[in-house]
Amino acid sequence: MAATIASLLTDVYEITKRPDKSSLTTLAIKHATLKTHRFADFSRDILRQVVAVSPDSDFRYTIDLTAYPQFRRFISLVEFQASGVSSIDFEFLKSENIFRDYRVEKQDYAYILGTDLILRASKAVTSLELTYYAHPIVTDVGYSSWIADSYPDIIVAAAVAEVFDAVGKDAEAKRFRVIALQGIQDLLKDE
Repeated sequence: MAATIASLLTDVYEITKRPDKSSLTTLAIKHATLKTHRFADFSRDILRQVVAVSPDSDFRYTIDLTAYPQFRRFISLVEFQASGVSSIDFEFLKSENIFRDYRVEKQDYAYILGTDLILRASKAVTSLELTYYAHPIVTDVGYSSWIADSYPDIIVAAAVAEVFDAVGKDAEAKRFRVIALQGIQDLLKDE
């Protein structure tokens, strides 16, 4: 069964007995979900998309990352060919590392600049296959987390710890943090 913010709220309220802290509890659930997904590079957080591109100039390309709101971190970027054979595998660099000695610009690289992914290819390309780790969807409507679906107790325990922390129940917060971490350890064994 797919977890929802409402179902997780019910579970957290049952433990904390603090339905008066609805905004705090909702925020704690969202934070716990993001934090749990960021704990490790889970294979189920990987997304792969084909992106059509056209060069700006001199085989330079810009991809607006705001079109990928779940984007967390790159895994790979390759030229997409229908045949499955890619001739360019882009290297991810920091913007200050795009030049070789004597200020000669490298080719077949990508870097992030603000909300854009900037690419420089050695030839013209029309499609790229972008593979990246994605954040779960933590909006009130459309909440989606495979961890919350399969291991809801981790999210609930982490959210309970945050609520107890906020209301000054330090011992209970510590106990639920331990429960959440034990759940994450079990998740990592299953992954």
